[in-house]
Amino acid sequence: MHSKDRIALTRRDRPRAAVVPIEDIAMLEEIEDREDLKAARAALREVKHKGTIPWTQIKEDLHLDR
Repeated sequence: MHSKDRIALTRRDRPRAAVVPIEDIAMLEEIEDREDLKAARAALREVKHKGTIPWTQIKEDLHLDR
């Protein structure tokens, strides 16, 4: 086995888990962080454009004010 190999663990011929190089994990986390930042920026743009919903309205809509 080489240090850069990826190993899939299977059960009944179906993949269940993987052993991957730590560099792969770091790359996946970086991609996730970028996607999270992109989503947060989009949410902030939406709030700026559409505004927010007051908590009292949310409670009323969800019937939580009883």
